Amino acid sequence: MHFNSPSVFLRFVGFILAIILIVNACSQKDDASPSASAIFTKGNIDSILYLESSAASEQFLPYQNVDTIRPSSAFTAHADFFKVRLNAKARSVLGADGRLPVGKSFPEGSIIVKDLYSEKTGARKLVAIMKKESANPYSNQNWLWTELLGDGGAYVTVKDKGAQCVNCHNQNSRDFVRVFDLF
Repeated sequence: MHFNSPSVFLRFVGFILAIILIVNACSQKDDASPSASAIFTKGNIDSILYLESSAASEQFLPYQNVDTIRPSSAFTAHADFFKVRLNAKARSVLGADGRLPVGKSFPEGSIIVKDLYSEKTGARKLVAIMKKESANPYSNQNWLWTELLGDGGAYVTVKDKGAQCVNCHNQNSRDFVRVFDLF
């Protein structure tokens, strides 16, 4: 192979080195590399919360261990029927009655999910998610707030900082979670 100038030679060598680095990086297994779903949702905090709201690693259990769809309350802006699920961190501070004691707070990383239905036997219509993440710039009252369509599509985004949620949720003394006072 003949090179007419040193700059052509240096570009050729750089190109070969880049290929070697790419091949080497692709052949090494990195356990810390993000999953396909994490890459897909990077930057979309609503999608990330949606994935977390059903992650097996979060060990979600239904509120008061009742896994049935309940009729909603006249004092809520949510759908006609619902189920509430809490992850292990959120459940860790509940009292014997399955409720957060008055004046107590949930630990960081707590996730509370309210699955919403228009009919008791119908498909999930919406999913409302609260995640305790105080340092997140989108948090309001130390919580991230989102409400998504049943399939995860945007409805009320975290980026709104709970603007549609906080006024109603602040009407209790159980860290902004109303289900404990209503049911």
